[in-house]
Amino acid sequence: MQIMNKNIKCFESGYIIHFFSVFLFLLIFAVSLQAAYREDPDLEFLRYCDNDDLDVLIKYITQDEEGNERWAELLTYDERYKRYYPDHQKYWDLIAEELQSYGGNTVMNLARGKGVPYREILMDVCDKLDVDYNSESSTENIEITLLNSVLKNALENMSENDLRQLADHMGMDVSDLASKGADGMRKLIQSTGFTPYKTAVIVANAISKELVGSGLSFAANRALTRTIKYLSGPTVAVIITAIQTISGLGPNYEVTIPSVIHVAYMRQKHNQSSDYSLIFVVLFIGSLSVGFFVVKIKRRISQRTSF
Repeated sequence: MQIMNKNIKCFESGYIIHFFSVFLFLLIFAVSLQAAYREDPDLEFLRYCDNDDLDVLIKYITQDEEGNERWAELLTYDERYKRYYPDHQKYWDLIAEELQSYGGNTVMNLARGKGVPYREILMDVCDKLDVDYNSESSTENIEITLLNSVLKNALENMSENDLRQLADHMGMDVSDLASKGADGMRKLIQSTGFTPYKTAVIVANAISKELVGSGLSFAANRALTRTIKYLSGPTVAVIITAIQTISGLGPNYEVTIPSVIHVAYMRQKHNQSSDYSLIFVVLFIGSLSVGFFVVKIKRRISQRTSF
């Protein structure tokens, strides 16, 4: 009789779990039917990003650490995704929509018919990682604060010898650092060694290697490549520490934390390429202006000599 009662309880428990799982699936399916990309100026730049970078973001959103499909992801079931994969630029808005949905509560998303703006997701990640940021700052500046915080934690856990080697890899004069000690070297490296783009590359590359199994695909200058190679060794372990403990923060943070850091990296990369394009345009227009000016001067000189 006792055995029968246990079997009945086990059956009831299994039935309840199965029923709850089906309920969650139907709820998420209902969200997917209503969900739509929320126009978001902070994510519009994704349409211009490289497919390689978008591919890493997709893996964060759709796969867990073991490479298995996330049970809540819906991106890979979309017909546009299936049609154009792996040309991710053709469905960048679907990627953004999926990220927005992870940033919100499932029930609230159902009520709203869409997820939350990226900026809210970013600030939520900063709060979860205890990042001291100004909520009134621009989205890009909050991202930079987040990246600097992660890298600062890495530097604080590096020994004086590691810091000296890092400074050497960055092309800094190591002899000047001898009398500064570990704290002095950290401050100097932080103040002179890392631009926002370089910081973004270093942090995003370390996380990509840990969670995806490969680093970022990018064309970096030699100095940056040496720095990344050095920071991809044992001394970068502290960068990964926050990511390795994400599983205890809930399934959404397994997606939003690495995704936000990767979006921050892509924004810095996009801004840098945009700056280069602007410089090229300015130089091109400047060369034309100089050319026209020279031609005009030559004409005047020829007219005077003809008299």
